[in-house]
Amino acid sequence: MAFQSSSRFRSPVYTILFSCLILSLALSACGRLADLTGFDGGEDQGEGGFEPLDLSDGEDQSSAGDDVPPVSLSCPAEPMEISMFVHHTWNFSPNRETEMMSVEGSTGPLAGCSLTVVRDKVTMEDCVVPFTNQGYLETDAGTCDIKANGFALIALEDGYCEDGVITLTLSETLDPDEEYGGSMNCPNISQPYIPFYPPSLTTREFQIQIGGMSATETVDPDLSGQFQYSKEWTLVSKDLEIPEE
Repeated sequence: MAFQSSSRFRSPVYTILFSCLILSLALSACGRLADLTGFDGGEDQGEGGFEPLDLSDGEDQSSAGDDVPPVSLSCPAEPMEISMFVHHTWNFSPNRETEMMSVEGSTGPLAGCSLTVVRDKVTMEDCVVPFTNQGYLETDAGTCDIKANGFALIALEDGYCEDGVITLTLSETLDPDEEYGGSMNCPNISQPYIPFYPPSLTTREFQIQIGGMSATETVDPDLSGQFQYSKEWTLVSKDLEIPEE
């Protein structure tokens, strides 16, 4: 009988001790959760509770994504002068038979145009950019080396700005009014040669953002079946420079 009485007495005590241990672990876990979230459970949670992420020009934004530059959701109310730099590379080959003829081309360094954006309007004067060619032609007499240089004419066919996005429709052709020079040197003869430039009509969008913006077009082959090209346009402005810290 004494053994049974002792068991009945100990069982509630163990139950109480076990419940206290569970409660203690639960409170400890809640304390760790509060440390991680900043939630203190008090009445005033405006300072110590959940706060929205600050995506303004704060000093420490490294965790918010270093690769995402600030963007503008509106177009400039005052005229913004923008330089458009072009970096184009291409290959010319009739019917894309590069084993018979292949001429590489590229625009010169820092080749570009100037445009102005104010509110919804975009204006740009026609401009010319220099480029060079280099390649070969296989003939019955042997291989002919080709070297040439010329200018491309870039014109703004249509342009506007809406909600911080600049839309440009650009046409590009070989400028026949600019001087060009070129030669084809074969084993037994050398003669002048005209340069090759891939014509295009392209519409691209550029989000106004700090650090500038770029758009590209890659075609292989183009509608003529003679060119493969990769064209890149980059808009930069002093108004879009990254501020120094």
